[in-house]
Amino acid sequence: MPSSALDDVRRTLAQQADEAVTLPDFMVVLRFLGTMSLIGAALAAYMWSRMEVTRIAVALDETRSDLARAEVLHERLVLERSMLRQPERLSGEARSRGMAAPAQYLDLRQDARPRNP
Repeated sequence: MPSSALDDVRRTLAQQADEAVTLPDFMVVLRFLGTMSLIGAALAAYMWSRMEVTRIAVALDETRSDLARAEVLHERLVLERSMLRQPERLSGEARSRGMAAPAQYLDLRQDARPRNP
């Protein structure tokens, strides 16, 4: 191969190498990467919000079940308080369960009131 033909091939390869990475191609790649990063960030934000909604829904269900249990306990305590405030009712409950009724009881509410001299 003559030297001029070899120089022509070298020049052609050098021109192709210079044209391989040009500024407009670099800008296209940069825009593509920027767009992909924005889409990725939006997807991450969406997934985080969905997980947060699920977490809050689970917490709400647990709170509702705790509230239901507390309401049942409150009703039981109100019933027990009313039974303790009426000692004659206690006597009836004791008799209905086959137990001996108390002989006498002391009403502490009257004894606890301050006396005026």
